[in-house]
Amino acid sequence: MVEMTETAAIEQDLARTRARMDHRLDELQEHLTPKQMLNDAFAYFQGGDGADFTTG
Repeated sequence: MVEMTETAAIEQDLARTRARMDHRLDELQEHLTPKQMLNDAFAYFQGGDGADFTTG
């Protein structure tokens, strides 16, 4: 097995970190669309914790 140099190991770690961050940012971007935020708000008030404010 070929040993990685310290620089190569750091570069590989950075590439993995970038890939994770890209994935998480994509998920956030999908979740923070106006449509999704509106759907989340409706769900909150219809049956979630916010239902107390909409029922007598």
